[in-house]
Amino acid sequence: VDECKQNPRICRDHSTCTNTQGSYTCKCLPGFELNLTEPKLCTDVNECAPGLNPCHKSTHCLNHKGGYQCHCRPGWKPVPGSPNGPNTTVCEDEDECSSGWHQCHNSTICHNTLGSYKCLCHPGWEPILGHLNGRNNTVCQVKPFFTWLLPPGVKSQSLSRFFDKVQDLHRDFNPITAKDTIQGLMQGVDELLETPGDLETLPASQKHCVATHLLAEVENALITLSRALPEETSTFSYSAGTQLSLKVQKQGDGNVTLSQNQAKMQLNWNLAQESGHTGPSVVGFISTPGMGKLMAEAPLVLQPEQPVAPHGTHKNLLPRVSPVLLSDVISAFLSNKDTQNLNSPVIFTFFHRVSAVGLKVLCVFWDHHQNGCGHWATAGCRTVGTGNGSTTCHCTHLSSFAVLLVLYDVQVRAALSLIAAEPLMPTTLLK
Repeated sequence: VDECKQNPRICRDHSTCTNTQGSYTCKCLPGFELNLTEPKLCTDVNECAPGLNPCHKSTHCLNHKGGYQCHCRPGWKPVPGSPNGPNTTVCEDEDECSSGWHQCHNSTICHNTLGSYKCLCHPGWEPILGHLNGRNNTVCQVKPFFTWLLPPGVKSQSLSRFFDKVQDLHRDFNPITAKDTIQGLMQGVDELLETPGDLETLPASQKHCVATHLLAEVENALITLSRALPEETSTFSYSAGTQLSLKVQKQGDGNVTLSQNQAKMQLNWNLAQESGHTGPSVVGFISTPGMGKLMAEAPLVLQPEQPVAPHGTHKNLLPRVSPVLLSDVISAFLSNKDTQNLNSPVIFTFFHRVSAVGLKVLCVFWDHHQNGCGHWATAGCRTVGTGNGSTTCHCTHLSSFAVLLVLYDVQVRAALSLIAAEPLMPTTLLK
């Protein structure tokens, strides 16, 4: 007798009936097993139980009666060509940062991790009260981006008014309007250099201190503020001749060139990228013609192996005039602040109104490591060539740079020919 046909419900749920000679057997369906307390009862097997999980580690095991499914975990997606849910599902990390599916605030940088992401404050920024850096709800604010006070011994109403303007910019700062904050900062710098007021009455050494602090603080502020800008190349110009060029880009290779009216800078993009930093990198280039007023009579320190006097000059014929600033003062900066020993040179091209053919021209940088007040120096900068109203320099570090014309007694006659082209030069020469 086939008991299975005779009584289709002879076996209980989740099992199959198999007829045998003189009897029958009940066997649990796949995904079920005999209940230990009721041997004729089949109960669901939990394939997702600890130690039994058959799914790939990149998936989440979801048990159901008689089986299971393998679903990608949050932050993961099926490998290309694979559906989500089958027992053989294999998943890969979902880059929420690249796809734009993250929920990071625009004051943070999205940093992808396996299966998730972090919202990190920009370098130079900090989480606002009640937020932890890295959480998905992190909101950051810029740290004080201009904290400089008057240098010791320096008293200046012009500088004090400038500081007040900058503090107002910081108080009203919003990451969405970072470009407006940068514009306001550089406009303030331009106005200060155009009409320095009582700064012009300071002793030369104090002027040098002011120049050093101003250059350093503006550079630090721009590095911090520019991280909130969209990826683009921008140039800003101001009435007194100050110019700012910025390139913000997340990834790049090869060379990048920034050009302005009186100068051009070319460097390898890899120099700007910080190790371990996934956010945008910044290359900045500032031209401040008015800065020369604060750098007048600054000493010049040459490399030991670099001669100063023309060949054949008698040792008693030493320079009796200070070097003349032939170009605008420019400053270069990167989001990567490790710029003291670059593995490839930065190329600067200065355009100047006066031809320096036959005269001693030097590529120099502003060195502020001595007493914090600064002087011109040549270490790490090489004058590649000069002619046709331009000079090319190769430098292996970043700072503020310029081209100096060094005059000697034997060159005074040649230098007098420059007076017609540069009205401000006679007083300097006659001194």
